[in-house]
Amino acid sequence: MDILFIVPYMPNLIRTRPYNLIRYLSERGHRVTVQTLWVDEQEKEQIAHLQEICYDVQALPMSTRQSLWNSLRAVPSRQPLQSVYSWNPELVSHLNGSSPYDVVHVEHLRGARYGVYLKQHTNLPVVWDSVDCISHLFRQAAAQSKSMLGRLRSRFELGRSAWYEGWLMDKFDHVLVTSPIDKQALLDLVPDGVTSAPVSVLANGVDTINFYPDPAVTRDSETLVISGKMSYHANITMVLHLVNEIMPLVWTARPSVKLIIVGKDPVHEITSLAENPNIMVTGTVEAVTPYLQQATIAIAPITYGAGVQNKVLEAMAC
Repeated sequence: MDILFIVPYMPNLIRTRPYNLIRYLSERGHRVTVQTLWVDEQEKEQIAHLQEICYDVQALPMSTRQSLWNSLRAVPSRQPLQSVYSWNPELVSHLNGSSPYDVVHVEHLRGARYGVYLKQHTNLPVVWDSVDCISHLFRQAAAQSKSMLGRLRSRFELGRSAWYEGWLMDKFDHVLVTSPIDKQALLDLVPDGVTSAPVSVLANGVDTINFYPDPAVTRDSETLVISGKMSYHANITMVLHLVNEIMPLVWTARPSVKLIIVGKDPVHEITSLAENPNIMVTGTVEAVTPYLQQATIAIAPITYGAGVQNKVLEAMAC
């Protein structure tokens, strides 16, 4: 099949779901054309690797300024800011009824608008991979986020996201989601009298080529590790919960235990934790696998979230 795979962010080993779907579809003989956006030079450099695992890559820049402008313009409307944050019409405006694809795969709420555009302007079948139910996530974050700004942002987006996700449910030929809980949360949003597109659970897996136990590595019995993107509100809340409420109990019993916080883009709340001599904050690393292989325990005290936690699967694989 000729598959057009639209991702509103760069697929890579951090954004593992689209990366591995693209790789495995290509390995199964499908011609996968990826349309995506890059936000900085590091992501731009990743295009070359992405081209090695699929048929073609069409990537456009997406500046933070453009994303913020998109969001500002959406404020007076009912649209959630998530739905416009990654909108760049140049990515799809050239597509029409004669486009040489058998199916389009569009990922996330941030990418849904591309799918809606294609349903309105082409005859292509479109599969929307919602990944998670975002309003389900925002409902939890509005109550449990450790950040006041995070709670306010989640409350602002909650009603908009719930309406928009419900509105989207009959706009595509098929909908994918990572967990049964998120599937039900999405179906609960479908307006009365509307028949949803079929919804299937496509759970996350783990890439055992990059995540594996290494018998040559001796685990450090005094090292714990926690991983994830450290600018993401749920991960920030998780780490603060661990450091403030759990680790003091551990240190009372084992004062020499070290905690390594691994993940890109740590915010100040996270980097400041390194003032504790028993805590290391790595920031962006080339690979998280060595840290998982070395630590005696990987920790994920998740206080709220949605979908399937890749950090748990990756730790279990190591």
